[in-house]
Amino acid sequence: METTAANLTVEMARKDAVAQWNLELQERMLRGELTQAQALYFVHPEAVTRAPAAPGYENSPACILLATGCVCCGRPLVDAKSVECAVGPYCRKRHGFNIAVSEAARVEANGLVYRLAALLSRRVEVTAEVLAGLQRLVELGFVVLAGKIADRLGSLEVKAADGNRLVVQAPYSETAVAVLRTVPGRRWEGKAVGNSFPVGSRVALWRALGQAYPGLLVVGPTGRISLLGEVVAG
Repeated sequence: METTAANLTVEMARKDAVAQWNLELQERMLRGELTQAQALYFVHPEAVTRAPAAPGYENSPACILLATGCVCCGRPLVDAKSVECAVGPYCRKRHGFNIAVSEAARVEANGLVYRLAALLSRRVEVTAEVLAGLQRLVELGFVVLAGKIADRLGSLEVKAADGNRLVVQAPYSETAVAVLRTVPGRRWEGKAVGNSFPVGSRVALWRALGQAYPGLLVVGPTGRISLLGEVVAG
């Protein structure tokens, strides 16, 4: 088929309609109105009569019918288990999804991850709901998984180091350097490639990070995730 401006406009409108349809299906499943199996019967007509697409699993029929992205990396999901839990097989192995937890914790975590994936498919800013979901994942024991999701949203990390010190690994900016230098006991750690601070300066450090990186997530040494700008040292 010859590619024209009119054809591209029609194709973009078709994709928007299918994407909106699939989001509504996801929300109905989250509310318990539809099961995963029932959702297969609610296929948007344009998803069936679509124009030929480039090869690749992202354009497979399964991906169009159950379009959702991995909460860790954002790539489209195809197999039923990945769609059910909103995490792809590679990310499940690498980012702490398959840890040993109680069945109740697993069920709750599955619901949280699925909800986070649905939210992230529509927006990337950190909302109160996203932050609460990440914090609850940490409480349930999914520290690595929560940290990976935070990293996808944009985050910096504070790690515990020898000598009762905290090492900050964060994006470079002249403003941030100037602010962090005001924290008592700061020094540069070449081996860790980051600034380090005494544990006793924790509160001052969090305040400085909030000034240097407002609105960014921070993953603390205990795995606690907070939004910078809030005085929460964890």
